[in-house]
Amino acid sequence: MLTKDLLRYRNRKERVHPSLIDPKDVKLLTLAEELVESFKRHTGRRLSELDDEINCSEWGQNPHCAGLRKLLLDRCDEVEDDGQIATKRSNLLAQAEKLRREVVFASLGDFQAEFAKSQSCDLTSLQEQLYADLPEFRVLKEFKAISPSALLHRYNCAQIQGLMMMAEDVEIIIKNPSLEERRSFFRSLKFQRLMSEISSGEDTSELRCKLSGPLRIFQNSQSYGLRLAQFFPYVLHLKRWQLVASIKLNGKYFTLDVDQKIAVESHYKKMSVFVPPEITSFIATFNERGGKYQASEGIEHMPIGQQSYCFPDVTFAASDGTKIHLELFHRWHAGQLDGRLKALDQNPMRGLIVGVSEDVAKASGVSQHLADSSWFKECGFTFKTLPTPKSVSGALSRHDAHFDK
Repeated sequence: MLTKDLLRYRNRKERVHPSLIDPKDVKLLTLAEELVESFKRHTGRRLSELDDEINCSEWGQNPHCAGLRKLLLDRCDEVEDDGQIATKRSNLLAQAEKLRREVVFASLGDFQAEFAKSQSCDLTSLQEQLYADLPEFRVLKEFKAISPSALLHRYNCAQIQGLMMMAEDVEIIIKNPSLEERRSFFRSLKFQRLMSEISSGEDTSELRCKLSGPLRIFQNSQSYGLRLAQFFPYVLHLKRWQLVASIKLNGKYFTLDVDQKIAVESHYKKMSVFVPPEITSFIATFNERGGKYQASEGIEHMPIGQQSYCFPDVTFAASDGTKIHLELFHRWHAGQLDGRLKALDQNPMRGLIVGVSEDVAKASGVSQHLADSSWFKECGFTFKTLPTPKSVSGALSRHDAHFDK
């Protein structure tokens, strides 16, 4: 990710335009290649030496250099502090003070030379031991190389991601999505734990996804903004899409409007149906119990009326072909719960059960809504951190009994 000072954009007529670069530009490709090679050369050396080389080079003055350098730093691992540097520094300083008190030296240089000799090392090595935990002495342990072209695409993507960190509202419009695109999009959306509303546009071939931006989140807005930004590279895998966001810059709101025509390549692998490990663990435990239903990860989406959709976490299938889907609501999805219950009370759906975490269920207003919801009484349950096979089995049984009356 890029910091605010590295974002390049222009404002014009209440719109913000990210300053994207041409990933085929020969000079920029040369710049990217030089930077990558410089990082490779400095593996095992101090980062300050890397910075000196970049700053003193001709290409180091390029206006895009600092941003590209930041993205390459994100691909680096540094030698970790073993926790002993501060202790070693304290001991060395104590020994130096003892030597200074015991012997009168003609100059600072004489004192430094004598102290280095007492430690059986040269002065440079001694200084590195003293300050090894300071930024300029950090050592580049490993660097994940990247092609110059991929780095330039990554830079363009980061420019848009940085603006999304300052968004209040985001709408993503997917045009003529295939079933695979829908599944991957929904699963990726749920993986990032974003608050969303899914609906069909006036054109039924469109799918609209409205996301709350970090400026609408009162707590943990920074981490939420990061999740929103991290989601954007998944959007780049879609064939036809449009993203419209309300961005707050210097106290004023501007509209960001981009689509597939920006031709930015995603640095993520193609959207896959990711299943969080806790869900995988639940599925395995549930299936070990045996019974009417077998659990698997949810890869379908369900229309629940009012042009809204839900994308379940788990799907339960019986041998006769019956399917029941499970949707879980944690605190980051709490804003969607009210609308979901209203829709299901008005249009009771067969084939869906809902689990609500206890911290959400106990929140002001939510507990009463759960108690008043006739649908939730038959097809819902609460859980602490994760649902248990027992609680889910109970909800499945109540669901079947209710709809088989």
